[in-house]
Amino acid sequence: FAHHVAKDGILVNSVAPAGMATEKAKALGFLEELAKASPLGRGAEPKEIAEWVLMTGSPKNTYMTGENVIVSGGYIYA
Repeated sequence: FAHHVAKDGILVNSVAPAGMATEKAKALGFLEELAKASPLGRGAEPKEIAEWVLMTGSPKNTYMTGENVIVSGGYIYA
């Protein structure tokens, strides 16, 4: 899709967060397992993902388009 709208100056990206430290994840005990497997030893706070989304949607992003960025703190590569 990004290549169809790029000529109009529209940048299209997506984020694939993994290991979010949400209340539900905490209640299910998921974060303890994530901490053991993650290089950073913790899950991502929702604000950390939101900051990335805001940056890619801001005027500071002038070139990146057509990307799906995995934000996992290294978890998927551990």
